[in-house]
Amino acid sequence: MDVPVFCVERITDPMMAERILEQKQADMVGMTRALLADPELPRKAQEGRLDDIRRCIGCLFCVQRLWHNLPLACAVNPAAGREKWLGIGTLQRTPSPKRVMVVGGGPAGLKAAEVAARRGHNVTLFEEQDALGGQVRLAARQPTRADIEDAVQHLEVQVRKLGVRVVTGHRVTAEEVLAQAQQWDAIVVATGCRPVPTFFYPSRLEQQPIPGADRPNVLSAWDVLSGKTPPGPRVVVIDQDGHWRAAGTAEYLADRGFQVTAVTSLASVGYHLLPMELQLLVPRLLLKGVHILTSQEVVAIDGTSVHVRHMWTGQTQQLEAHGVVVITGRRPNDELYFALKGKVRELHRIGDCLAPRTLEYAIWEGEMVGRSL
Repeated sequence: MDVPVFCVERITDPMMAERILEQKQADMVGMTRALLADPELPRKAQEGRLDDIRRCIGCLFCVQRLWHNLPLACAVNPAAGREKWLGIGTLQRTPSPKRVMVVGGGPAGLKAAEVAARRGHNVTLFEEQDALGGQVRLAARQPTRADIEDAVQHLEVQVRKLGVRVVTGHRVTAEEVLAQAQQWDAIVVATGCRPVPTFFYPSRLEQQPIPGADRPNVLSAWDVLSGKTPPGPRVVVIDQDGHWRAAGTAEYLADRGFQVTAVTSLASVGYHLLPMELQLLVPRLLLKGVHILTSQEVVAIDGTSVHVRHMWTGQTQQLEAHGVVVITGRRPNDELYFALKGKVRELHRIGDCLAPRTLEYAIWEGEMVGRSL
């Protein structure tokens, strides 16, 4: 019986789709999320512009929106669901090009630089680290998360193609900017955020620093994913993030042979992920030997011990930990913004520098500020 066969599910690479057809594994390949991320994918592929394709990173932001009964949207494509006012043909060249400084080479800064350059502005992008990408490069090191790096890889390719001047390994100071203030018509600050070891205690409805979090065996997720190793085999990961930042770091450590205990005040590690993500994540963690303690408040870190208290019963216990990874609060790196506020012609603040959140907000704000310049 000759029945046409369609192939779907997580096919985002046109070359993969072409191989499926050439090998007669299917008669047609269907793409949904890939075309949300870049509706021009077929045309770009046909023209051989593969590095211009904005790839779906599999983050399920589109599904999350539908799950919460919200209009469809895409983390890497702000125009998805807003085609009438952000879609193809809506980005116009400016009649008055500006000299634009973008400080910060994470997703927010990269997107702002890309959109501003497409509008015809003369853009210079500064990044303190030697490589662009910010936190996304670290997140991509977690198990199952490698595709997220495509978001910043695409933006980096675009800003370089568009002629944006990129300066890496340079920390911009307020004194430097003010001394050269006449060189810039607009400044976009996208300097990200930093981790802080504070804990929100649900039972007391307050946020306080964790006693002992300044000890040398206490690390952040960024430390771990940057290659810093906990000082011993037993590691406690404190998750008050409820997202991939903690869950992925716990799995990252388990894959490297550490004995991991994940402690959270929430009902589950990765509590704010979609149910379909948790259905895959939690079994993986358990099968890799991660011990999960839920509804636990962190009382203190004392040497090689983490003291926790059950939120509902008040029962306490002591966990042995050679190393502790604290994934709790974050604070904006907004010092440069406030040092420049009221002293330069035009100033904007976007991304985690405005408020620490997730990738889709950074790219959205980069898009909008780029259009507003």
